[in-house]
Amino acid sequence: MPACRIASIRVLLLILPLFTACAHIRTSRAVDTQPQYELTTAAPDADVPVVRSDEVVATLPLEDVTAEEAAAFKAEAVRLVDHPDPNCRRLGDAMQAHLAGLRMYENALVRYVGPYKFYGVGHSYQSDGDWKIRIARRLNDLNPRTLDEETGTLRHEMSHTLGARERRVGEEWSARDYADRCA
Repeated sequence: MPACRIASIRVLLLILPLFTACAHIRTSRAVDTQPQYELTTAAPDADVPVVRSDEVVATLPLEDVTAEEAAAFKAEAVRLVDHPDPNCRRLGDAMQAHLAGLRMYENALVRYVGPYKFYGVGHSYQSDGDWKIRIARRLNDLNPRTLDEETGTLRHEMSHTLGARERRVGEEWSARDYADRCA
């Protein structure tokens, strides 16, 4: 072999591991840091880690409820007012009182925490004494939610207007209890 070719092979063998190492270097991605979640209390009542600005993916525009959704949600409130369980009747009253504050996200809010992906399909909070309820129509562009799933999320989020927490405390119903037991 000519000396020139041997020298070029040696250089290649020295440089190749450097290129391989560079291919594995992680880089941070730029994200929009506009707030995506709204906190109602200083102490969270769920086990989801606190939101950091570098975990926020995007903000989503709010949309009005469609006629089909409005009819289904009003029918659900009327059904719950006549429910045999008093907790479900209270939820029906709350739904009738707060449906005006309901808006829809086209897609769920997405949050990455470590290797996990969380989909925020519903949110509720108070602003100037008025309850704001937010429900997602889809998980993402490929995964729509059914009207029954949206209604279950509505029951869950409306239960927060009654003081329900994410987790059960004693004999009090949790938001999940309202969503499941009043179905």
